[in-house]
Amino acid sequence: MGGCEGGGSWNNVTLPLLLLRDNELLTIPVGLYRLDGEYVKQYGQLMAGFAISSVPPLILFLFSMKLFVKGLSAGAVKG
Repeated sequence: MGGCEGGGSWNNVTLPLLLLRDNELLTIPVGLYRLDGEYVKQYGQLMAGFAISSVPPLILFLFSMKLFVKGLSAGAVKG
């Protein structure tokens, strides 16, 4: 991870990583971070976790695509 990513996204990793000890209460980024081993990488489980965690934003985008396109086209009009 580099540079200037949004400050709010770090709240999804750092604070729960430090404060929460119960695995059932962890956020998705922390759960994916814990799947990533230090010496052994279990790429199958890691990629399955990434795929599953990307489904809700994808569904949200599909249902709001009309609004997304409408906003893009409204911003492109001069005047």
